[in-house]
Amino acid sequence: MFCTKCGKQLAEGARFCSYCGAPAAQPQPAAQPQPQPAAPASIPNNAFATPSSYQPAPASAPQAQTAPPPPVSPAFEQYLEQITQKLNQKPVYVPELNCYQFYCERFSAALAKMKQFVFLTENDAMDFQAAKAYSAACMRRALNIYQGLPRGFQTGVVAYNVICQQQANPSACQFVQQLPDKHIAAFEMPVVVELSSKNLFYCTKKPFWGFAMWGGIRKTAEMILRV
Repeated sequence: MFCTKCGKQLAEGARFCSYCGAPAAQPQPAAQPQPQPAAPASIPNNAFATPSSYQPAPASAPQAQTAPPPPVSPAFEQYLEQITQKLNQKPVYVPELNCYQFYCERFSAALAKMKQFVFLTENDAMDFQAAKAYSAACMRRALNIYQGLPRGFQTGVVAYNVICQQQANPSACQFVQQLPDKHIAAFEMPVVVELSSKNLFYCTKKPFWGFAMWGGIRKTAEMILRV
């Protein structure tokens, strides 16, 4: 280190020059390089498109499993198979209702297309209130999954909400034999099937609303459900 005034060499760490008395220049710490922000990467026009390298998950990836249907009695299994053959289609199991669902269409006498849902469950313990709740839930499902023109525009919906019991519960039969709730261009028809005798129990009264349709609905119930 040298004096900045007289140029004489100074001792290491000296604060003043021993020759001219001038203060020695103090060494400054070396400047540390500052990190520079990375330049923003350019975003291609198709940044949000599906990459061409995308591959679907392998078949071995775990998938959500639907709970299998609970075991049923041999009598109900046989009856379900008979309905399957009549309608020539496999039923869909609906876990939240614990029932089997069929779908078919027909034209009414008024040339309206009737979209028909058939729901079958087996429950020997189902009474008036349980049968009422089950039928209402089936009707809601039919209306929620219905597709097509708005109801009433030459289109209607029928839900046959069938309760299969080894011996028909009198309380459940009391419910299905009363007039069902009224819906807009939709018909709720609960039915009890006694598996031991194959008898059907349903409403035989003629409602004022939907009078023209009700005869065909009852005939269809007999055609599909009586085996």
